[in-house]
Amino acid sequence: EVYENTCGDMISTSIFKGFNATILAYGQTGSGKTFTMGTDGSSTGGVSPKNGDSMTPPSQSEGVIARAVYDLFTTKNSLPNGSERVKVTMSYLEIYNEQAIDLLNDDPSSLNATLQVRDSKTEGVVIPNLKHFPVSSPEEVRVLMEKASMKR
Repeated sequence: EVYENTCGDMISTSIFKGFNATILAYGQTGSGKTFTMGTDGSSTGGVSPKNGDSMTPPSQSEGVIARAVYDLFTTKNSLPNGSERVKVTMSYLEIYNEQAIDLLNDDPSSLNATLQVRDSKTEGVVIPNLKHFPVSSPEEVRVLMEKASMKR
């Protein structure tokens, strides 16, 4: 219900019309952000655990991100030549105590380095040195989400 009432139509009304989108959870410690977003590492991310190529709808207990990923790839796959025309990338940024950390960066020299969030007149909000990974399925997103969860 949270997904449908907040960002559920974002996939069809924004992303596939050329806009970027961000799902942000904000609140005090212990308020349920991790549970609501489904970023505790236990989500299957809209993927059947038995067959990574088969997309299954997220279960009732899965969070906002699993639902958005499922909708994103379902919509992409329904488009004519969607696999060739649509590029999906993923990054994972955590902001905690006013520090921005890239949870997918494995470079030992930048481990837990604080990133700068900047506003560009031409590009909008940019975060230099934030890693972006191309993903072609919910399974690839799930793997990266689990990797990032280990650094939280």
